[in-house]
Amino acid sequence: MLSPSHLDCMKQTTFFGMLPSDVLDKILPNAQVSSFQQGEAVYRQGDTSRSVYCVAKGAIKLTVARQNGTEVVVDIFHPGTSFAEALLFRDDTYPVSAVALADSEVISVPKSLLEKQLREKPDTLPSLLTATYMHLHRLVRQIENLKAASGHQRVADFLLALADHNQNASTFQIPYEKQTLASMLGIQPETLSRAFKRLSMHGVEVHGPEVTLTDRAALEAFVNED
Repeated sequence: MLSPSHLDCMKQTTFFGMLPSDVLDKILPNAQVSSFQQGEAVYRQGDTSRSVYCVAKGAIKLTVARQNGTEVVVDIFHPGTSFAEALLFRDDTYPVSAVALADSEVISVPKSLLEKQLREKPDTLPSLLTATYMHLHRLVRQIENLKAASGHQRVADFLLALADHNQNASTFQIPYEKQTLASMLGIQPETLSRAFKRLSMHGVEVHGPEVTLTDRAALEAFVNED
């Protein structure tokens, strides 16, 4: 049985949070909480899709394996976010791997149960469509940044988003290793180090994993430069 904190976490997500209470009541008894150590996979690229997931603790990265053995970080999910909804109603395999970035807890709900509820109550479909749209919007923004912004601008944009995630805090921690962050931003780790040094001219102070934004307006202006 889910704890109150796990239930609150699910209700924070776009997908589960939009489901009617009667549908949630049928789903929750079948939800499972699993713990994953850092580096442990929730599922691997190519596995048969069986569940939709919600992050309750820690962070989960989605990665794609390349032919040369390296991986590309596609996205990172934090507590109160869900993933793998797009594979509902599809007998397909996972196109990415989901791996714990830190010791994490993940809530899983069987696809078969969700599909049954969504078919029986078509008015619940907007929750799926909205969640899918939100993920698509995030990916479109990432592609836009990769195409239009420099590596240093992508780092600056990430820091602004991380500040927003931390309730607009001026000082916060970068929760990822340098290699993971560089992969997600489409740059080399050494480029990331250079970016941190350059951003000191635009209101950023970096001390290890701790970042302080001393001039957010200057950083925003740098992100929007042509």
